[in-house]
Amino acid sequence: MNISQVMFVIIEIQYFQIFLRYRDNVLMNLEMRYIVPDEYASFMVAAARGFGWHWDESNAELAKPDQDRSIAVFDSNKIVGCAHSFNREINVPGGKLGCAAVDDVTVLPTHRRRGILTKMMLEQLNNFYERGESIAALFPTESLIYGRYGYGIGTPEESWKIDTRHSDYINPFESKGELSFIESEIVPRTFPNVFANAMKNRPGSIQPTQHRWERIASDRQKPKGDRSGYFHVKYERDGKIEGYVRYHLNNDTVVVDELISETIDAHASLWRYCFDIDLRWNLEARHRPADDILPWILSDPRHLIRKSSDGLWIRIVDILNALSYRCYADTGSVVLEIIDPLCPWNEGRFELDSSPEGSRCRQTSKGADLIITIENLATVYLGGTTFSLLNRAGRADEIKDGSIARADAIFKTVLKPWCAFHF
Repeated sequence: MNISQVMFVIIEIQYFQIFLRYRDNVLMNLEMRYIVPDEYASFMVAAARGFGWHWDESNAELAKPDQDRSIAVFDSNKIVGCAHSFNREINVPGGKLGCAAVDDVTVLPTHRRRGILTKMMLEQLNNFYERGESIAALFPTESLIYGRYGYGIGTPEESWKIDTRHSDYINPFESKGELSFIESEIVPRTFPNVFANAMKNRPGSIQPTQHRWERIASDRQKPKGDRSGYFHVKYERDGKIEGYVRYHLNNDTVVVDELISETIDAHASLWRYCFDIDLRWNLEARHRPADDILPWILSDPRHLIRKSSDGLWIRIVDILNALSYRCYADTGSVVLEIIDPLCPWNEGRFELDSSPEGSRCRQTSKGADLIITIENLATVYLGGTTFSLLNRAGRADEIKDGSIARADAIFKTVLKPWCAFHF
């Protein structure tokens, strides 16, 4: 590094220090705290403004639970920053873990670039750790933001479009069950169990709350500008509901908002129903799992236009608990050196001894087999990608030969992770 480069680095550091002092002075004039119930309406008004829409106070009866988990930043008596979370459970390979489902994170346009978001995110991480929630999860509106706070893509997903005239199955198909419409008011009493049964072995799945089913039943999520509200159709065999589809119609297009199935026959039957709706020549489906079997049962899958995207992002809050509780595909041992500057309890070397029957994770002074940042570990934790792919992309470093291949075998999952609904 020559003298001009050294001078440039020194000036850059000085400017950054000036920025930090300015930011800290600004934050001194702001108050951050958890809201009280009477402030919920103001919290939602501010959150709506941050996302660019207006909150209708007539929706107050839809108030979210766990309001003691709503963080607000106040400038005088006005809320200028919001961050909320729910206490949930998330499926991990072999079981469930306590999870903080993060929502309503925003800063008003009048108060951007002042460090407010960082202040709220750090408070959340510490709060989640104190509550014993090993995982945090969110659906980001902007994908560039949350990697800096340790979140990584936990569940990849796909969106589909197809001309239904090209939707024939490759093998002859005759449904073994019965399909029928179900009235909206029945949805909260029937669909939750189907969802739970279908998702019990799916990493990344979070069970929706009863409140969410009731909102769907009341059509409060009716898509604006579309020609219909939701329709609900169930698949039933031998008196048991094994699947359902929720969809709406938009001109000549069937839009599948949610299709959940416990069995292959229910899956194929519900998709066949959607393809064969009269006077509709196109179908769109959102938020499908990366390993959905539908592309493989179509006779001409080229006509299925598939768009890959990120779904649920997760953040490992408690590395010891998260790695210890998960079940693994292979027996082996690997020492991971974790880089996590925001959660010091997660930094260091962790030795994982794994087997399909159980596992143990502990901090160690042994030399690392591989080095990975906390946000990149999040992408492999549920089985969404592999250590070898991250290594080739320059996002995981192999220190000892063979460690990447061994970690791939240990963390492998049968099903790709998927969170079927967005919160």
